[in-house]
Amino acid sequence: MRLFLALNFSASVRDQWYADAAPLRALDVTPRVRWTPSSQLHLTVAFLAEQPPTIVEPLSVGLRRLAAAHPALDLLVGGVGAFPDWKRARVLWLAVARSSALEALVADAAVVGRGLSLPGFERPFHPHVTLGRVADGTSARTIRALAATAATITSARAARTTAIDLMASTLSQHGAQHELVAAAPLGAAPGRP
Repeated sequence: MRLFLALNFSASVRDQWYADAAPLRALDVTPRVRWTPSSQLHLTVAFLAEQPPTIVEPLSVGLRRLAAAHPALDLLVGGVGAFPDWKRARVLWLAVARSSALEALVADAAVVGRGLSLPGFERPFHPHVTLGRVADGTSARTIRALAATAATITSARAARTTAIDLMASTLSQHGAQHELVAAAPLGAAPGRP
């Protein structure tokens, strides 16, 4: 199973983000950019790579335990950027403002993941929501157009998330398809579903 940990958001919040990014999609840069459908917009906490199905139960237990100690998160999301930068853009994203509550949740998730010898916690955490992936060989002109349009998207929106989720990602010719494997509600008493 190809697994990752994510913070998911309501359909209405995802639809707002998707609408905010409409000017980027209007540039007609497809297929140079593979856009993330609104239904799959999320904040990745950690990519855990291919794992055996036997990891799901102990990881789910650990996630439920840690999630019970953290409240629901209210995050500020807005502004468009690119990884690694605009000159070499590979990923287009919405920025997620750092907060002590978000950092604490991610740090505790790393403790759970490392305790199970899972990868995905080695790199620094850069909170973001992926809007699209830029293909190799995309022209500098296209990248400049994306950067100029991104600079005009300045809306920032509050977004609430109420669980840290274990997700499975299945690759297909149409891109990755995500499926919820287990949800760990934030602020839930231990033992509650």
